[in-house]
Amino acid sequence: MEDLISKIKAQLLKLIGGLPTNVGTIDRIVRIAVGILLLLVALAGVPWAKWAYWIGPLLILTAVLRSCPIYAWLGKSTYTPPEED
Repeated sequence: MEDLISKIKAQLLKLIGGLPTNVGTIDRIVRIAVGILLLLVALAGVPWAKWAYWIGPLLILTAVLRSCPIYAWLGKSTYTPPEED
């Protein structure tokens, strides 16, 4: 069982390491805030917000990973690498 878990962990790290960093700090804050808001709306049972169960966690995930597949597809980035002294 531990072998399976270590294989899954290695694959996840490989996947995350291969994602481009293209989500900046302000973008991350907005994604997390909107994602949490959407989850709260969905959990409150608002009938028109069933899609929020999917979009909310997706926004939070892209903020945590600092990578957005749509940005990569469009060639867009809000990420600015830190300056080296």
